[in-house]
Amino acid sequence: MTPDVKLVSVMHVNNEVGAINNIPAIRSIMRTIAPNALLHVDGVQGFLKVPFSARNCDMYSISGHKFHAPKGVGALYVANGVRISPCHIGGGQEEGLRSGTENVPGIMAMDKAIEIYLSNQREFIGNMYNVKTALAKRLSRVNDVYINGPALEEGAPHILNVSFMGIRGEVLLHALEEKGIIVSTGSACSAHKHGKNRVLESMGIKSDRQEGAIRFSFCPFNTVLEAEETAVKIEELLKFLRRYRRR
Repeated sequence: MTPDVKLVSVMHVNNEVGAINNIPAIRSIMRTIAPNALLHVDGVQGFLKVPFSARNCDMYSISGHKFHAPKGVGALYVANGVRISPCHIGGGQEEGLRSGTENVPGIMAMDKAIEIYLSNQREFIGNMYNVKTALAKRLSRVNDVYINGPALEEGAPHILNVSFMGIRGEVLLHALEEKGIIVSTGSACSAHKHGKNRVLESMGIKSDRQEGAIRFSFCPFNTVLEAEETAVKIEELLKFLRRYRRR
């Protein structure tokens, strides 16, 4: 951070390991070093799942598909007094910020999804924490399995990153897919990229532990029973697949 910085953009919740950034602390540093800078928070993974106040940022972006609204609809909160350039020009709709016809069905569906989530927020968050904790504790009893990221109670309720030593994450991913369990080797915006995982790499997680990393993400409708069944299937697959580990 230097005095000439004009914009800071930071994730609210990391989409690889579920770490929660301390946005008020970042804001405080900005006010000390670069008081004229604007703060944008990427709230795609954090919105509705992690407490947050819009008073702590200038802009906050969300995506509807993360809370069961249709894909392709999202929103950007912009604080009073903050001026941004339009992303579409033409008719001058939305006070010149976004010309073109609004996606009214998408907007209404996202509004309804937020309403449902807020009405059940404590239950939804608690359920995701329970599922995440159940899966993590069960997998922690398996040999050569490591949890990556913050302590379970300190991270976001819906993301769990686990390394399975002696096997490539991509191999385990496809084996689980055949059993109807859908996981990923990283976030959707980075899983297609080959090479090192920059998030795990920066955390000091390297070589086999990085190569064997799998990311689990949960929604309010997953159950502890599903977590337990998943752990059992993973144990079975590990016993089989580790026979063919590279020497």
